[in-house]
Amino acid sequence: MAAGVALATGVGALVWYLKRREDKTAEDEEPSEAKQGPTPSGPPRETEEADGSTPDSEKDKRHRPAFDFLDRDTLPAALIEAIDDSFGNGWAASEEVVDDLEPEDVVVFAVKSQPTGPYTRPVEEVLSGHVLEVEDEAVKTRVMGPVKHSEHFGTKAGHGLRAGAIVDVPKSVILVAASEQTGDGYDGRGPSVAAFKPTSHTKQVYEVRPGTPYDLKMPYRTEELEWYIEPNTGVMLHIGQDGLLEQIMFPEDNPRGSFVVRCLDNDPEVGKVLVGRWEFELGA
Repeated sequence: MAAGVALATGVGALVWYLKRREDKTAEDEEPSEAKQGPTPSGPPRETEEADGSTPDSEKDKRHRPAFDFLDRDTLPAALIEAIDDSFGNGWAASEEVVDDLEPEDVVVFAVKSQPTGPYTRPVEEVLSGHVLEVEDEAVKTRVMGPVKHSEHFGTKAGHGLRAGAIVDVPKSVILVAASEQTGDGYDGRGPSVAAFKPTSHTKQVYEVRPGTPYDLKMPYRTEELEWYIEPNTGVMLHIGQDGLLEQIMFPEDNPRGSFVVRCLDNDPEVGKVLVGRWEFELGA
């Protein structure tokens, strides 16, 4: 496949088919935390809060989701036709194309969940993922959202691949491989996986993954917001905003571990006021 294919258009039409079916901001040293101060002298910009998803809850661990990969020969004929319409005939990625993939390129693959315990109905889903590394027999990939059938639901068995998870995709089952064209602004790196209220309100530490968009639920906005990350070895990318949602992402090369993100309102009359503090645990 030629580099530069706009996967956001083609893949988006396929993800739901089966079974209905990072201005990089490297912050300087963190100032002492502002105390919850007085109301800003200027009224916050009025915006309507958009609905955001909530973090995944703990699921029944006695029947962990599992899956099998599907290759072109095991895909439904109707799906083959849909992919042909999106990418043209001969879309199956050749060995040469796969071997030449670079980090941040995108691959498309399909999986089928394995029935387990009371979850008796398998589901199939087409997924896409960012390339992390090309290995001898597989491509290490970080799953991109949206993902519909990750968890068990009703009698349907989930496949267990959440957005942000790392999976080794065998080269033989890669359906499409191309360079991604990202958009600007909110959802420019794909839809948010979860939306988080400030830890200063919830007391929660949020487990997140690099290369994955998340929304921060802002209590309010002004024109004088400042963002800080601690330790300052961390980098948080601001993707865009939608109402009171600030969409962010940690890049792949960001150190792993614990990070604190603070948003301060640099009020011209009363000084710096804490808008919100988020605590993250950045995993693999």
